[in-house]
This record gives sequence, C-alpha cells and structure tokens, in this order.
Amino acid sequence: MRTTSYERTFAGMLVWEKTILTDLSSLYPGAGGGASFTDSVVLNHDVRIARGTDGTTLLVYGYVDKETFIIARNESAFTSLVHRLSTKRN
Repeated sequence: MRTTSYERTFAGMLVWEKTILTDLSSLYPGAGGGASFTDSVVLNHDVRIARGTDGTTLLVYGYVDKETFIIARNESAFTSLVHRLSTKRN
C-alpha cells in the first residue's frame, strides 16, 4: 500500500492492533484472540509481528520506505514482497 504520511499510518496501525486480527479474519483465518504484537526486524526493516499464544506468526506489518506499507501473513511473505518491490524499482 502507498501512504502519504508515515507518521499517521504508523500511529493508526498501533491503535488498530487491538482489532486488526478480527477485522482481517477473512484474509488471515486463524488469527484470533490471544495474539500480541511485538517489534521485530525482517530483512533490515522494522516490523510489528502478531504472534499467537503458541508463538506462531499470525500477521506482519511494516514499511519498505516512508511511502510503502506492507501487511503480510508471515515473515517469509513480507520478505518476498520487499524483494518484489525492490526489483520493480530497479
């Protein structure tokens, strides 16, 4: 996704963390209650990762740059999208 305000979208995402898994449950089945978000790094990009109570990754979101935002199923999907976007730009 493209964004014109990194600061606003990041702040909005932090607020949305409370309901994002429920709101996007049709796209991310099995990502129900009991999850918690933590800061992490994937491919040198700061991300937030929701993990279930068993430690399974349920959702990853982060920025490729200040204008490009990704929501992905897991770290592997996030990495794949970052690679695709970087290839497209070169």
